[in-house]
Amino acid sequence: MSQIDSQTVKAATKQLLNLEFQETRNGPKSKLVAACRRPYLLIDPIVWLPMKYSQRSRLIRWRLGWMPNGSTFSICRNCNDNQHLSRNHVISCFTVHTLLNVPYVVPDPISFVLNSLPTKRPTSDSKKRYWKYIWPRLTRLMKEIDRLCHDDDLRENGSEQPLSIKNDFIMWIDQPNTDSAHRSPSTSQYTLTQHSSD
Repeated sequence: MSQIDSQTVKAATKQLLNLEFQETRNGPKSKLVAACRRPYLLIDPIVWLPMKYSQRSRLIRWRLGWMPNGSTFSICRNCNDNQHLSRNHVISCFTVHTLLNVPYVVPDPISFVLNSLPTKRPTSDSKKRYWKYIWPRLTRLMKEIDRLCHDDDLRENGSEQPLSIKNDFIMWIDQPNTDSAHRSPSTSQYTLTQHSSD
């Protein structure tokens, strides 16, 4: 039996993982996976981009379909229509398409923005401006949706921060690019740094 080199094993493993991933995307219970625009294996930028722990938690929960909670008895407290607290209602209630500047033909504008998250530090000024505009609105929106899932007083806004405030992600966007500083981690090794919650 001839010796198999590590590169051959790595290529075969990657091919198998990609095949299983595509089968999962095309399966009968693949609604959330299929919502991910990138049809290939990579570490979701949500898990490594610099942001607060609470922000990361909300984005992951939305990605996994855990937010809003979707319970049969959950009613939206952001409006007076006693509507079920579903994804579709939240998107409509908060006029998310307008807030995030996403075309109305897109059914889930939040996932649309999450699918657009950079896999490396942007170099063009237009992309930097885009994320400086969208990111504060996205994180503020996710916090409001999260509050609907709990018993917090919706009128209590003392802890809210202005949309223009600097945060970890925006500071990362503003940093100068270097060969090693703006790349996304590989799928085999990465470090997840958790920040204090807001």
